Amino acid sequence: MSVIELHDCFCKDMLLFSWLSTYKAKYMTKHTLEIQRLKSMKNALAGDWIKTVLEFFVNLDKFIDYQIPLIDEALIEILNKQGAYQ
Repeated sequence: MSVIELHDCFCKDMLLFSWLSTYKAKYMTKHTLEIQRLKSMKNALAGDWIKTVLEFFVNLDKFIDYQIPLIDEALIEILNKQGAYQ
């Protein structure tokens, strides 16, 4: 799988994309527009693609480091209140 394919895989996951869009709304709007711009360019430079995709993965990493533990804690708390989590 290429880096672009991996990027597209993450972006096609609607649940992950919606969380990213909420957490990093300004960035994801800019990123989506940049991807559309690069796709429409006849002679887009490889360096521009690499920079854009690298920025995406840096932001995804920040999301995973910060938001996933918060989401996990919230789910455990909800389940504990319902008596469903052991």
